[in-house]
Amino acid sequence: LTLAQILTVNANIQFPATQVASAGANVLDDYEETSFTPTYQDTSFSDAESQTYTTQTGVATKIGRVVTIQGRCDIDSLGTLTTTDAVVLAGLPFTSSGDASVAIGSATSLAITAGQSVAATANISTTRIGLFLWDAAAGVTNLLVSELSATGALWFGGSYVV
Repeated sequence: LTLAQILTVNANIQFPATQVASAGANVLDDYEETSFTPTYQDTSFSDAESQTYTTQTGVATKIGRVVTIQGRCDIDSLGTLTTTDAVVLAGLPFTSSGDASVAIGSATSLAITAGQSVAATANISTTRIGLFLWDAAAGVTNLLVSELSATGALWFGGSYVV
């Protein structure tokens, strides 16, 4: 069938109820929509540090090997996160196979200086997003838990490969 015939007959692209894996490199055989719960972690990478949140939302769409994400994570209390450690966003639904840029759409209530901005990458072989602080004078450094602050909020989005 040609693409025109498929669109005429079915009016949309359909996927089977159960994935049918294919060895063909150019066969689209994987589509998934899911939600996830982002959390902040320090470099101990533990979720159990008694932090609390006002908002934790994330959605993802996986098409083949590409995952597109968007989410929001608003913290209400840092709990026992170590304030001198770097902070990451954890809880991505799929493990990244390589570093990939993630956009920070908005950041509020952070303890950073005017002119500084937050950058992010999906970290290789993890389900975490590394968070960085960009400053014209200092360059790029890890975002620290103390810079997240007890009421920090991030909206994020991007794509990565699994």
